[in-house]
Amino acid sequence: MNYLQLIRYQNLLFIALAQVFIKYGLFQPFGIETTLNTFGFALLVIATLCIAAAGNIINDIYDIEIDKINKPNKVLIGKKISERSANRLYIALNVIGVAIGFYLANSIGRPGFAALFVVFSALLYLYASYLKG
Repeated sequence: MNYLQLIRYQNLLFIALAQVFIKYGLFQPFGIETTLNTFGFALLVIATLCIAAAGNIINDIYDIEIDKINKPNKVLIGKKISERSANRLYIALNVIGVAIGFYLANSIGRPGFAALFVVFSALLYLYASYLKG
């Protein structure tokens, strides 16, 4: 349960539901064609969730000290999950998300789209480490 809290599974569920709603509740009923088949779409959702989960983890890693002061009862890293484990999970989720992104981009003949997955991963890191202030 600690790892589910770390990745903020409720937020991830909302992201997945939003993607499913857009594809099946908006695009399909209005006849908007999408490039990805059902399997490809499922992979896109997984990639998105991996990168978002990694963003949540890196945010918590950079906020360890501030969270000890502001939210001492909610701190996971350093108490229930080691910082090393959190870093490893952060890296693993990013690698999985970006790798799926590369696969999807190449599978639709648009290898340049893979850069989007790298950019979003990098932006989440930059936000947590520098931009949040």
